[in-house]
Amino acid sequence: MNKNIVFSHIRKTSIKHLVISMVPLIIIFIILALIPFKEIFWSDYVNTAGDAVRAHQNGTTFITVNPEVIYYTGYDLMEDGKSKGAYYYEIQNDNKCIFYLMNEAKDTIDSSYKSSGILVKFKKSNGLFDNMLEMLSKTIDWNYDGLKEITSDIILVQIDNVVWIYQVVFVILLIIILYLLYIVINSLLYSIFPVLHPAVRKIKRFLNYDSYKVLSEDLDYQVVTDVAHAGGMYITENFFIHLGNFYVNIVPLSEIVFVYENSQMRSLSGMHFKILYTLHLRGNKRFRCSCPGKTKEDADFILDYFAKNYPDILNGYTDENRKLAIDYMRKLKRDNKKNR
Repeated sequence: MNKNIVFSHIRKTSIKHLVISMVPLIIIFIILALIPFKEIFWSDYVNTAGDAVRAHQNGTTFITVNPEVIYYTGYDLMEDGKSKGAYYYEIQNDNKCIFYLMNEAKDTIDSSYKSSGILVKFKKSNGLFDNMLEMLSKTIDWNYDGLKEITSDIILVQIDNVVWIYQVVFVILLIIILYLLYIVINSLLYSIFPVLHPAVRKIKRFLNYDSYKVLSEDLDYQVVTDVAHAGGMYITENFFIHLGNFYVNIVPLSEIVFVYENSQMRSLSGMHFKILYTLHLRGNKRFRCSCPGKTKEDADFILDYFAKNYPDILNGYTDENRKLAIDYMRKLKRDNKKNR
């Protein structure tokens, strides 16, 4: 026999996992391309607000500025009665006036205030800024139109206090990327070399098959000569084999201690559509598996078969069965340690 039923199914499920993992991976790389982390963590450095504005006009989103001195306007940006930032201004050599929105208010800020510079992003002026500019013109007894004419419509907004958010987001995205790459690499390997699949390697180690070829032929023989099957779940002479839509599980019947099912209702916006069942098997030697997405008929059929033909296996979820299963597996673990 050379049908490779089990190994072919491993290839199919692995390709599914590969494709599904690639979708969020692509989305994350798009997010990384959209958020300029490089500019935030390793931003360019300029000495004046004018240089910063010119860099922004050339496409820069974030930049570090270390001005010689900037002056507090006396006005803050207020939201719900709370200060969300303080307006400062810097006079350029060409008498242009460029404003900063800083995190806190001081009379003046010079280069000694922040030796590493001020990390800023750029914001277009709006109606609130124009109101502030009008009040400032009255405070300094200057014509509003004249002040407006020499004022840049680009505001430099300090973001030093929120850099940690970008750092956390970057670390989270990096962790997710590594996890998805792990899934992608494993799925690719399993699709090419199904013998590397955990279910196959565990069975080979446990039963000491001479080769993976012999194992594959035996598994295929078990599937085609099964004694009972339903919903991709096969009870054979020696194994319980699950060939699911996304999972492959192989459990020796001799190692099964506890079988039970639980249900989950699929719903959308409060509307209930379908109840699906998951069959769970718990066994010795850390053999365990879950078979999700089954109909009640399929799950009940498998449970009934176990109940009729394997009375030593605990059947159905109850507190008593759960405790008996735990006690039994602990006892086996202690016995195995004594026999070593």
